[in-house]
Amino acid sequence: MDVKAKLIHRWMNYELFKTGDKFELFNARTGEKRRLTKDEAHAWVKDRNYRTSTGTIELITK
Repeated sequence: MDVKAKLIHRWMNYELFKTGDKFELFNARTGEKRRLTKDEAHAWVKDRNYRTSTGTIELITK
């Protein structure tokens, strides 16, 4: 059986998916995909929940 990715957060052109214990950030505008650690994914969601302005997102990863 195939495990489908679950959308756990959407913000502007970005969608954060979780498949099993892996996280992937997808930019719908550019098609870029980036894998995140669990800590990075949680920090990304927390940061977006507090933002009110629009503009370019720069996701800084380790």
